[in-house]
Amino acid sequence: ESSRKSWKESKNSTGLWADISGRYVTITVPSASVRNLEDPGPVMSMYDTLLKHYHDLRGTDIDKHRKMWIVADEQPVAGYMHAGYPIVTHMDVADPKRDNFLLNEQGIKTKTESFWGIFHEIGHNMQQGEWTFEGTGEVTVNIFTLYAMKQIGNMETWIHPWLKKHVEAGIKYVNHGADFNTWKKEPGTALLIYAQLVNAFGWSIFKQVFRRYQNLPAVEKPKNNQEKMDKWFVIFSEECKFNLAPLAIYWGFPI
Repeated sequence: ESSRKSWKESKNSTGLWADISGRYVTITVPSASVRNLEDPGPVMSMYDTLLKHYHDLRGTDIDKHRKMWIVADEQPVAGYMHAGYPIVTHMDVADPKRDNFLLNEQGIKTKTESFWGIFHEIGHNMQQGEWTFEGTGEVTVNIFTLYAMKQIGNMETWIHPWLKKHVEAGIKYVNHGADFNTWKKEPGTALLIYAQLVNAFGWSIFKQVFRRYQNLPAVEKPKNNQEKMDKWFVIFSEECKFNLAPLAIYWGFPI
């Protein structure tokens, strides 16, 4: 948390890489990426707020978790970006001229959709096995992506542009018999049921559900994939006070 004066000196240092740190996250980019950055304080404060939103949704204490680390690299181990410690991205998000530049404060607020990748990877770091059953590794992550984009960019969940691209496929899936094996292979289609639940019951129910999981006694924790799926619908039904079994069957879940 440098003062503006010390920041002006620091950003022109001769090192090849710059570590920009807030309270809950450090972002590592080439030094050239920050030469013209006026003040990193506001954008890092935004990332701190963003991470608080993730933990608030999950029902965990952010101060009991280590600081997140995001690194731009020429060769991520897997794909365009990957989660973990650190989260690793390609170099495009280290380019100050791009809308999705990691330190673009205005972009995060006004062009939030461009930051789907980094929001998604942060979401991966929030996933927990008890409520992530087979086929949802690339799905439950985006519960957090959608929530964070609502909080930071005020993007409505049910009409989110990324989600809207998959509505037609979702309709086709249901009309063709809702084969659950297909559902498990299509993260966009799979996310629709979670978005339906947000639309019907609001984000507060998800907070209640995730807090239930945080407080589950060991004896009640699901021990296999079928139990994970069943437990999700039982807990959600109890929290929203609706029987969600018909919805699960409609989408082809073998509960």
